[in-house]
Amino acid sequence: MRTQRRKGQAVSNEFTEEERKENGMSINRVFLDWKRRALPAAVDWLIERFSGAGQLDLENVTLALPGSRVGRRLLEILVEQAEKRKLRLCPPRIVTVGKLPELLYEAKRPFAGALVQQLAWVEALRGSEPGQVQAIVSAVPAADDLVAWLLLGEMLSRLHHELAADALNFPGVAQCGSQIDGFREAARWQALAGVQERYLDTLDRLGLWDLQTANLVAIRNGECRATAHIVLVGTADLNRSQRMMLDQVADHVTALVCAPEALAERFDEHGCLCPAAWLTQEIALADDQIEVADDPVGQAEAAVRIIMGLGGRYTTEQIAVGVADEEIVPYLRQRFEQCNLPGPVRRWHAHRTISPVPPAGLRGRLCRDAWVFGLRGFGAASLGQRLVGAQGDCGRLAEPNGPLPYQPHAPRSGRPMAGGW
Repeated sequence: MRTQRRKGQAVSNEFTEEERKENGMSINRVFLDWKRRALPAAVDWLIERFSGAGQLDLENVTLALPGSRVGRRLLEILVEQAEKRKLRLCPPRIVTVGKLPELLYEAKRPFAGALVQQLAWVEALRGSEPGQVQAIVSAVPAADDLVAWLLLGEMLSRLHHELAADALNFPGVAQCGSQIDGFREAARWQALAGVQERYLDTLDRLGLWDLQTANLVAIRNGECRATAHIVLVGTADLNRSQRMMLDQVADHVTALVCAPEALAERFDEHGCLCPAAWLTQEIALADDQIEVADDPVGQAEAAVRIIMGLGGRYTTEQIAVGVADEEIVPYLRQRFEQCNLPGPVRRWHAHRTISPVPPAGLRGRLCRDAWVFGLRGFGAASLGQRLVGAQGDCGRLAEPNGPLPYQPHAPRSGRPMAGGW
């Protein structure tokens, strides 16, 4: 019997809104009028809901928020308000919404980390027949090209994560595709399914679980349980897997929606935005509220000029900068730091495929994990040296206090950026 949690194809036990209501599975939605700041309003609701007899007992409450920093700020406000109201605080468990699923079922094995997963994909690819790999990518990497294999492994890992978020795996896509007329990618997805099977076998041998696959099996088998009360705070965008897991524990879930109740129809049963309902929403902007900039450097300068023009009426904690293209962030970050405006910069959380570590630490991790997977022939130590050297080269491309050169056609991974990783 296999120990890896993976059997099955696409997860299909999704409930309609009518089924949720019939079975008493609806998540409780609470609307917090956006005339107030969201976190203080959420704290007031928590105090009203859970305080009594001189204490604020949140020990059996799990708060799920979009990011870790907003969670830390929420805890700060909780402590401040408890002291102000002379309440004895038993703090809640605070997690990001991405970490919530693994709290809803029992894990009997450790989960594989990001780098181990990537190397397991490499091992699975290298253990496949050349024809199977060629069905996935037209040019199969040379046997000793570690960098190419790592990039290919990272690509499959990302695809695996993206599909799992929608409650799918590679065999599930192949199965769904077979029901679509004119579907021409069947061979590729069947090959991917075979590689995914070897990937999970590799983790089995290491005594590890794949988190995404474990989540899907927990959904399919109805294994999600909650003993604590779960409060979702400002989680305006949940993926399908997260929704399906929360549906199984809906009677323990409250979603705090940062909007007036008059707009309830613009939010779904999980407290998330209904995109179609907002497409026709008019935003009344005057011409003097719009400023045109030619490039990212100009956008950064405009942002600084606007913030400076506020004349100190707001703290940096009260200012948020929305960015549609993450490639603009380095320019904003550097200009804000030069003008001593760190607050909006710190609130930017860019997606990272590998957790940031010092170069020497990265080299050590590569060497260690490559040894576990038997990749000594690839020369992991030399790869680490190359990565360390690459970071040094990037650091020399831009002066610490000088403007970043605008390179509109440079590849994203090659854009010079002052500072660390």
